[in-house]
Amino acid sequence: MVGMRFNLKEEECEFIRCKGYISLYEYLEKYKNIKRSEFIKNIYILSHNDVKINCYENNLTVTEIINKCVVYLLEFDKENLMCSGFVKDMKGYGFRCVYPNTTNTLFKMRGWVDIIREMGDELTFYLFTRCSLIQNVGGKCVMLSGNVGSIFGGCRKGVVRVVDRGCMFYAHKRLIEINLDKLKIAIFGKKENFNKNEVYMVGKFEIFVRRMAKVSVKSIFGKYFKEENCLENKVKIMDCAVDCKKIQNFLFCLCKKVLGSVFDFYNFRILKGKLGILLKRNRFEIICKNDLISYFKINNLKIFEFRKCLRSEYLQRCRYFCGLMIFLFNNVFIPIVSQYFYCTETSFSKYKIFYFTKKTWDFFSKKYFLNNLSNFEKVNINCEEYSPARLIPKKDGFRLITNMSYSVAGKRSMNSKLRSIYDILKNDTIDSLKNSVIKKKQIYQKFSSYTKNIEKDNFILKIDIKSCYDNIPLKFLKKILNISFKSTKYCIRKYCTISKSDKEYKIRTHRICGKTRLPFLELIKNKTFKKNIIFYDNVFDEEFDKKKMINFILESMNKNIIKYRNKFYLQKQGLPQGCILSSLLCSLYYDWLDEKFINKVFEKGVLIRYIDDFLVITSDINEIINFLQVTQNMKEYGIEFNFGKIDSNFGIENLIKENFLEFEKIEKLRNINAINRNRNTNEQGKLEISEIKYSKENISNTFVSWCGYKINSNLSIIFDIDYDYFTYSLVYNFVKPGLSFKNKIYFYFNRHSSEIILNQNNIFLKKNIYDIFYNFYKKIKLFLQRADFINSRFLKNLRKTSIYIFYKILQRKNVNIEYNCFYQIALYAYKMARIYQNISK
Repeated sequence: MVGMRFNLKEEECEFIRCKGYISLYEYLEKYKNIKRSEFIKNIYILSHNDVKINCYENNLTVTEIINKCVVYLLEFDKENLMCSGFVKDMKGYGFRCVYPNTTNTLFKMRGWVDIIREMGDELTFYLFTRCSLIQNVGGKCVMLSGNVGSIFGGCRKGVVRVVDRGCMFYAHKRLIEINLDKLKIAIFGKKENFNKNEVYMVGKFEIFVRRMAKVSVKSIFGKYFKEENCLENKVKIMDCAVDCKKIQNFLFCLCKKVLGSVFDFYNFRILKGKLGILLKRNRFEIICKNDLISYFKINNLKIFEFRKCLRSEYLQRCRYFCGLMIFLFNNVFIPIVSQYFYCTETSFSKYKIFYFTKKTWDFFSKKYFLNNLSNFEKVNINCEEYSPARLIPKKDGFRLITNMSYSVAGKRSMNSKLRSIYDILKNDTIDSLKNSVIKKKQIYQKFSSYTKNIEKDNFILKIDIKSCYDNIPLKFLKKILNISFKSTKYCIRKYCTISKSDKEYKIRTHRICGKTRLPFLELIKNKTFKKNIIFYDNVFDEEFDKKKMINFILESMNKNIIKYRNKFYLQKQGLPQGCILSSLLCSLYYDWLDEKFINKVFEKGVLIRYIDDFLVITSDINEIINFLQVTQNMKEYGIEFNFGKIDSNFGIENLIKENFLEFEKIEKLRNINAINRNRNTNEQGKLEISEIKYSKENISNTFVSWCGYKINSNLSIIFDIDYDYFTYSLVYNFVKPGLSFKNKIYFYFNRHSSEIILNQNNIFLKKNIYDIFYNFYKKIKLFLQRADFINSRFLKNLRKTSIYIFYKILQRKNVNIEYNCFYQIALYAYKMARIYQNISK
């Protein structure tokens, strides 16, 4: 290690120097008594103050100097990497080591020992405790001492969320509180003496408060939403969704009744548009000050006595009006929406928000929960550890979601307790999964291994499990976990990286699973990262025992308590929704069932499964029939298919859906030639199926949708894109929106460039490239619709950058395509996206 010499590149030096770091070789130049060696040219120091050194003596060993620094930092509660892994000794003066700090071992190596002897105890103590040190070790920058948070943290300034839009999604109702004193504080602050113009404004506000106290919001709501509150002939919750425009008109009607003393006709129209912003924006999007006061003619407001004013007074009026708008949204509009409507996202509409009246939501959600209590048992005591549950709408009902990352009374959440176990189990099993897949890369591996010796036409069946997590029996879980864990002892090790993105520094924590405890420098030795990365030791390791992990998993699965509508329920069977382990345990369980029952069915074909979505590909129809027959008798194992969502390329879904084919009649499919049905019914009212000899003419050229892809009989794959909710797929960032969007270009193309659709064997390769470009340019169009203005240079730069990045990604993935052809595809996608058309401002 000592003999190795690595020089940083210029851009990496700039990354360090931009924070004020200089080479230790340069720093020690002012101390003429110190002999500088080549070793310290690879060490960088950040020091805010110069110190005068009177003594260069060495009275302490290196270990004693390190111990002295650790004691000092712990005694005065200083945050420094030097003391990571150490805690104060409560019995006496000193410290004890909880986790080994491997970066301190660098100070005990020959190069550091030599320079410490040259610097002396006094200067060494100052450098270790008051400065930040970064050393180039093996070509990687490692931070040895200093406060990471104060140097690299908190570099980004966010927009102040003046309107608390998130309150609309809270379970509790927010009360409508209109008080003149609160209104004056919101607008004027704690000012007590008002001038003539401000007294005039207060008079107008008094009229508003009186009118608000007299108006009956409940009666106006009842008249506007009489049809929505009527539950007759309504079967599904999505049939009861309220149009945003109707809620906007309801709020605007209320405004006209109470705010006539504030707004004139023109500004009332602008206010109606602002109400639309509140209701129509996507989930997680904020409302800032500029959104509230833009387009208003402030001097025309009735709260101001005179229209004409000086520039200084106009700015004051803008501040007063902004305070008024913040008050109206936070204390009037949002409380009304949260009191009379239930606001939620759905399982199928990305970030779009749906609104339901409280009456209809309570009726359908309560009905669904009571009908699905078979998996839960009511607990009559208050529980200290629980997971809050809520329902989100689906197209045909609800989905119960539990937040197992929720922390109760400051205690660790269940997901945080299971995180390390999840990392260990995933590390042990992800490469040994057979039919189950978790990553897109695994899907490609399954396809590529099967497509080497395939016939031209294949039967494809897609089917999923009904209530997958709820029906998995836990009695088999212990046996599966014993097989899955490959070792008896494990260790989790952490380290952190600091990277720079534009003007923002990001600190990320990395977790490494192993069977033995590895030193920090060994962890990062063979890791490949991008340029401009600083490493530092997280000084955290945790040992795990196989038996204890299995017992803890079983306990957490069997004692899953949820809280719904202030009542506690214990889950009796199945895996908990929202648990970090559930998807992995589900894949392991179905892999175990495959080995036990299903794998023997397939000789020519293959079964691929993503959690509960089964995909069967085979050239022999008998394998599909046998698969359905085998799984027919596996209800005790939680296998029950949802035939309402079945899909195929040979018409079996029509046979099941249209003719109501019973599951026990599946044997008759073995000899079916076409989907010709005899619609004559027998005495029992059941449909008969004509049995004729089977041929491959049944296979159609249609695509089967599975996990975001469409697959045909030749196993060519294209994207499966739902454009119905594409408008709601983008969250607009109000903090430097252009720069934020530009930074996401690489992540977009890298995420969508999976090998399963971008490979030389796929005949739809160029179409997939076109689709990726087309979707990206459609997102640009969504972005421009939300932007305050359109910069043509910025748009041209986005197009060039996207072409360059995507082509580089394809080269890295060994996808051979001529650049001219690739460029023409990008231009055609840009043209078809019609970015400049229909951009409504």
